[in-house]
Amino acid sequence: MTGNNISLLFLTITFMSVVMTNSFSIAPTTSRIEIQTSNTQSNQFDSLTSRRAASVSIESYPRRSIPSRIKDTIAEKWQSSRSVEIVKDVVEFQRIVNDEQQAIVAVMFYSPVCKACKAAKPLYNKLAKKYKDVKFISVPKTPENTEHLKSLNVNQFPFGHIYKPSEGLVESAGLLRKMIPNFEKSLQTVTSGNPEALKLADTEI
Repeated sequence: MTGNNISLLFLTITFMSVVMTNSFSIAPTTSRIEIQTSNTQSNQFDSLTSRRAASVSIESYPRRSIPSRIKDTIAEKWQSSRSVEIVKDVVEFQRIVNDEQQAIVAVMFYSPVCKACKAAKPLYNKLAKKYKDVKFISVPKTPENTEHLKSLNVNQFPFGHIYKPSEGLVESAGLLRKMIPNFEKSLQTVTSGNPEALKLADTEI
């Protein structure tokens, strides 16, 4: 073997050694890079999830249940009518209907979650604006007055009563929206003997 052949063989062996060394060293490096990238993505995901969870946990929610909020909203809308007084207390209700000596008293019994009551309310309020000298009140159903309403034979909602001074209850009827005109006729009949109660405003139903 000549010197040139030996040199060529040596170069070939050296080249092969370098190639093999690089091939074995690249793979682990690539694996480490992939592992690091995977770990980084996992950490970013965990961090994002943690932030979202934290934002949800610290977000403040109303303590009251949804039905309670709905009841309160409806009650506030009923309270917005200045012509109709809201009476929740049983004692106060009895005082109004028993002790009133001059004005006829019209009463609407309703449930705060009753859709039919909500539909009838605007027409009832118009009656209150129309008959200026009749005292209009609304009595919502509550846990405290449920038994008292039953004693008054109020078993459905909305329901109406008409009280006349010195005579007490003179008319009771359902107060669905379609029944409001009949309730007005009853109110006119009761007030026919009281000229002062017939002073009507220009508001029409």
